[in-house]
Amino acid sequence: MTAADIALKRSADNIDDIIFRDGDFILSPSDEQHIQDIVESFPGWWKEFILIGVGIKSYINSSGKEQEIQGNIALQLRSDGYQVPSVDVNYDNAGTLTIATDAVRS
Repeated sequence: MTAADIALKRSADNIDDIIFRDGDFILSPSDEQHIQDIVESFPGWWKEFILIGVGIKSYINSSGKEQEIQGNIALQLRSDGYQVPSVDVNYDNAGTLTIATDAVRS
């Protein structure tokens, strides 16, 4: 079953805008957004699930933590009902962190 949620469009300044059509919300598949929310949020941000969240911003400029980040992301996604075959975490030469996962909802 594919999860759906209100469609969001991320603006250039990283603010999510709700997409409307004919004066109503649009629903879209939301697994990608859910994964992004889990990775970006810190534990305690979600009142009903206070342990969910990776807090990826706390890892910025912390090279050598790739395995810790991979493990934390996999753990958090599994606890939210995803199957996580792999998580790839890399820093490029400019120090930019990239994360790729092939997680799917169970």
